[in-house]
Amino acid sequence: MKESPSRRTGFLTDLKWMLILWLLGIGAVTLLVLPVRLLIAAIMRK
Repeated sequence: MKESPSRRTGFLTDLKWMLILWLLGIGAVTLLVLPVRLLIAAIMRK
């Protein structure tokens, strides 16, 4: 049973959006964690 081309492109579009949202989520978490790490490093130096 072969998939229709429209179904395959729909799957690839969903996969692309999932990847974009996943990367945005990792970027947001990184931006949230970075100031906390810098703050902890500053406190440890004192």
